[in-house]
Amino acid sequence: MADSTDDRNPRPEEKQEVLPATRTRPGGVGRTVFYILVASLILVAIAWLALEMWAYGGAAGS
Repeated sequence: MADSTDDRNPRPEEKQEVLPATRTRPGGVGRTVFYILVASLILVAIAWLALEMWAYGGAAGS
């Protein structure tokens, strides 16, 4: 168990730096993550379409 009764600040002798919320954000508005998700969804759709064409395309000729 911690020496301090407050678990949020286990070492009260160390000064905690308070940062504003805008400095701690890992990026801008989040558009980059959105673009990555859209691109990955498009790639999955292309792969699925290719698989469907490969799987059912050969059976039609038989």
